Amino acid sequence: MAKQYRGRSGALYRLTNEIGKGGEGIVYGVDGDYSSVAKIYKPDRFLGEEDQRSMENKLIAMTDKRLKYKFSGHIKLSWPKDVLYEGNEFVGFIMPRIDSRYKIFNMYRDDNIRQRVFPEYNWKFSVQAAYNLAWLVNYLHMNDVIVGDLNPNNISMDRQGLITLVDCDSFDVTYAGHRYPCTVGIDEMLPPEAQQIHNLEHFTFSRESDNFALAIHIFRLLMNNHDPFGAVLVDHYLPSSSDMTTNKAIAKGECLYVRKVTGKVLPQNSPTLDILPNDIQKLFHKTFEYNEITAKRRIKTRATADEWMRALYPIASEPGINRFLRQCPAGHVYTSNNKKCPWCRH
Repeated sequence: MAKQYRGRSGALYRLTNEIGKGGEGIVYGVDGDYSSVAKIYKPDRFLGEEDQRSMENKLIAMTDKRLKYKFSGHIKLSWPKDVLYEGNEFVGFIMPRIDSRYKIFNMYRDDNIRQRVFPEYNWKFSVQAAYNLAWLVNYLHMNDVIVGDLNPNNISMDRQGLITLVDCDSFDVTYAGHRYPCTVGIDEMLPPEAQQIHNLEHFTFSRESDNFALAIHIFRLLMNNHDPFGAVLVDHYLPSSSDMTTNKAIAKGECLYVRKVTGKVLPQNSPTLDILPNDIQKLFHKTFEYNEITAKRRIKTRATADEWMRALYPIASEPGINRFLRQCPAGHVYTSNNKKCPWCRH
């Protein structure tokens, strides 16, 4: 017999088949409502009653906030719609169904995978995906919401390259003067000021921390999956991850695309930043040009989501191979500031 739960709204939800599961909970279909799913938390998700009550209050605030999550027919956020109870016990929430089967790394990770998922892919697709992500982060910031855990697994993508952010219950949300924090994140997306903090409950995520992670995603999209903090040790010609973890490179500001670092060089197959238009290059410099000494005072100078939107919009918005782009005989698309195809060289 299918389980039935009561919503805070008073609605009754009968759950159907299991759709997926993660570390925190299991997602089920909702009988009679294909557009919605239910996330039921696992019993061991919470450390105790206080932790459970804290999540309940956060989800109540998020449903009361009534943030718009669907634009032009596309769901951009798996935003909570109702809070679920079994008897009087809080157990989960209702959210929009997300049919996107892919993640952002399907577009920037591997040429074979990318071509299989997006048969018509060219570099402009990556620019459009970058713009869509920047637009969504900017929209959240305008509504007092910080993503916090902007990791690749939380960024879903459909075959048209449209972006959806999932796991919204981890977001850092402010509503009615109260802040409900994000307490999770992954090292490869955390800004330098968070790298030495072992328990993220002691770190306050901000627009600036989101801006740092956003720039990493945009860099990977535009630079053919190269990471801004990826490098090669001169002595060994091995990826830096073999000798120095990515989070240490972030903490030290070792982005070779914007400054020199003693003992390190870019990977041999990596493009350089000058393949991109000047205004886009400047935004990467604003975000990644720091070292251990200057990192804290450079936090506020990071490129904002709005700045990324403005820089990417002309390329992304005009149809086809527009006036900002060129296409080489091999079919590669690149920006018109290049005299030769940068992708043929790499």
